[in-house]
Amino acid sequence: MVVQFLEQLRICLNFQGAAICGGLPGVFCEKNTAQKVPEIANFFVSEYLDTAQVAFSRDTAIGLTMHLCRWLFVKCYSNLKLSLND
Repeated sequence: MVVQFLEQLRICLNFQGAAICGGLPGVFCEKNTAQKVPEIANFFVSEYLDTAQVAFSRDTAIGLTMHLCRWLFVKCYSNLKLSLND
């Protein structure tokens, strides 16, 4: 499940990262650091997963996304903090 989550996130980053943050479509992960991942995380959970065929729930995706973004922040791969808004 975690592997599929990461694969889907990478696909989303590669094809939507350019539209959201700028750059070339299809190669976002090759050309950018993890700095922008929290910026794209909202699109990944709220829009991308609605159309993707995944074997995990939206709640699982939210939890994994929050955990990944916190890990990126703690390890100084990103200076952006992700938080939930009700």
